Amino acid sequence: MPAARRTRTMSAIDPGRRRLLGLRSARSVEGGTVRAPVAAPVIDPVLCIACDACVRVCTPGALRLDPAGPSYAIEAARCTDCGLCVDVCDRNAVTLERNAPAAVPTRVALYARRCRECGGEFRTTQTGPVAACRFCSRPPAARGALRLQE
Repeated sequence: MPAARRTRTMSAIDPGRRRLLGLRSARSVEGGTVRAPVAAPVIDPVLCIACDACVRVCTPGALRLDPAGPSYAIEAARCTDCGLCVDVCDRNAVTLERNAPAAVPTRVALYARRCRECGGEFRTTQTGPVAACRFCSRPPAARGALRLQE
């Protein structure tokens, strides 16, 4: 006779681990009522370097690249308050706004630029002229570490 398979319900998982794993649904039902999102990601366009790290770690899709145009789309209703987007941002450009309303999705515009040093194309959130990509704008010692050894 096969052993009974043990399954864990969402309520049986430790709340801290549930937050870490992002298992909590943004529209979870608690006590028969729909819970409003507790947080929403906010991107500061002045600090953001458009590296897409926050978009890559956001599994619920609260932060994503907008297919309609070059921009980041932010949907508060999808945020699970895991905080991974904040942790992965090197420039502290992403914050979580607590008790945010699930309003109309927000957009942060991205602009295509060409690096004056390497000639490569890159995106930025800056509206003015940007001289170099995020790799060429590093100090010379840091850039040397990225070059291939011959």
